[in-house]
Amino acid sequence: MAKYIVIRGVVIDGARQPGDIVELNPKSQQTMELMAYGKIRLVAEEEIMDVEITNRAIGVDTSIQAPIKRGRKNGRN
Repeated sequence: MAKYIVIRGVVIDGARQPGDIVELNPKSQQTMELMAYGKIRLVAEEEIMDVEITNRAIGVDTSIQAPIKRGRKNGRN
């Protein structure tokens, strides 16, 4: 079994998003086809890093209201 990184979204044992790491048999037909289509790439062990999930909404200030959009009123001036 070798580790591959998903480049484009595929269905391998369920849906996989770009950036996911999957383990596949390098000699299987499915693996060879996905590599030929450019959907997966062999990854070295030193390339695999743990991803820290962070809340991107921290620090967003919601106290400022959005400006009111004023448009035409049924063709009247």
